[in-house]
Amino acid sequence: MTTPNTTATVTRPKLYFYIPGNCHPQDVAIIPTGSVYDDTTPAGDIYRGAYSGKTLEEYKAEHPSILLLTWEEVEQQANDAARQPVSEITEEKYEEVLEVLPPMNCCYLGVTVSFMLMERYSGNVTDIFARVHVAPNEFRYFRLRDLCTLTHGEIIERCMAFMQK
Repeated sequence: MTTPNTTATVTRPKLYFYIPGNCHPQDVAIIPTGSVYDDTTPAGDIYRGAYSGKTLEEYKAEHPSILLLTWEEVEQQANDAARQPVSEITEEKYEEVLEVLPPMNCCYLGVTVSFMLMERYSGNVTDIFARVHVAPNEFRYFRLRDLCTLTHGEIIERCMAFMQK
């Protein structure tokens, strides 16, 4: 007579070591082969850096704010770290950037214009530029760094809010 195996398999999510403020994870967190743990074992005691071999505690000695996060959490925090608010730029800078690479999501709506750089700064974050009409034959020019999913309307709205400060 055989006894069925009653050992439960504990499935842990794939995690990453992440230092807040960075635009990328520090290391991939792995569970070393042969590790013994159960579902009550803290994640920090199980995972090691795939490249560094460091535990969470070893990383914390160097980077006290380091976190163990899922990819979705790393992506959100990295995107937040890469973003920059609206700032005003010169017409010359606007024209220079417009001519560097073919623009992405270029939109001419009435007399307002917005476009994004094809080259991403990090993840889904890119530099965004806008021209806003403020008076007859008078424009102001802006730059921000944000998600490449922003619409023309959202970009212009942020520039208008900046001008009202």
